Amino acid sequence: SLVVASTQAAGLAADLGADLVVDYTRQDWTALPELRDAPADIVFDLALEPNTWDVVCKSGAVKNREAGGKYVSSGAPGDPHPKVQNPVDMLGLMGKIVKLMLRAQLNPSAPAYTMLEGLDQRDLGRLVDLAEAGAFRPCLAKGSPLPFTKEGIVQGYEQQASRHPRGKVVIQIAP
Repeated sequence: SLVVASTQAAGLAADLGADLVVDYTRQDWTALPELRDAPADIVFDLALEPNTWDVVCKSGAVKNREAGGKYVSSGAPGDPHPKVQNPVDMLGLMGKIVKLMLRAQLNPSAPAYTMLEGLDQRDLGRLVDLAEAGAFRPCLAKGSPLPFTKEGIVQGYEQQASRHPRGKVVIQIAP
């Protein structure tokens, strides 16, 4: 597995078992020789930088759609926390997503573009198989699971609001 992360998160990714960790502040992951010889099957884009899709398409670092390549986004590129306050904002956001999906369909060298909820049963089955085989493990944020108390909920909210929790914030409802 290849993980592209910041300098701060690179150590965590390696500790969690990534085979190869690339610090994107120091190296262009799409130019790795390993990906020239064997392009990646899937990209999970959680950072949503504005030009990542274009870079991935031009680089050949991910298989194209016909070869089974997928680019999975967690939202609209360029805006990880969009402000949708009215119908016009929603239409603008949807327009960005539709534009990328159309570009993916028209570009034969591009991987299939989908939103996170677009994963199919086969993809999820592969993730379950990997989890059961111990290929990855969950990473919990500091203190998780937190107690279902006022203090625990406040601490969890503060970690999540920082937008930099080191792992998943978990509040344990029942023992």
